[in-house]
Amino acid sequence: MKLKALVTVISLALVGCGGSDSSDSSVKKSGTLDGKIQSLNASTQSLSLHGEQLSAANAKISYEGKVLQFSNLDEGMRVKLTANNGDTNDIKLNPTLVGKVTKIDGTKVTVDGVTFEYKLDDDIEVGDWVLVTGYTQADGSIKLCR
Repeated sequence: MKLKALVTVISLALVGCGGSDSSDSSVKKSGTLDGKIQSLNASTQSLSLHGEQLSAANAKISYEGKVLQFSNLDEGMRVKLTANNGDTNDIKLNPTLVGKVTKIDGTKVTVDGVTFEYKLDDDIEVGDWVLVTGYTQADGSIKLCR
């Protein structure tokens, strides 16, 4: 079974999709954070979440109990993590929707009955399982994030 991340670029920051500004970069973050990955650095195995640069070199990365690798992460994915002095201990993927791509029609993709306007990567096909990251809007629609 193929599992792919489906995310898109948005031009406006949304509450919950954006980050926060840290005035003292010498303070290393500790605690639980929930949000979208803003950037990844594969060579240092670090990520940015809410404007905080965090090391993920020794983190346990998972989704629904399945252990994943750092290379499975992508910018725009929503995660929940615990950090201790800037080092992440545990990273759990927290997608809005997980399902099978049931239809692709140009720039429209349907995942388990929910249709999104999105230009898919060429390697995603009908039948693939995807993780969709987004936030529910007031009208009930889901705004995809990246």
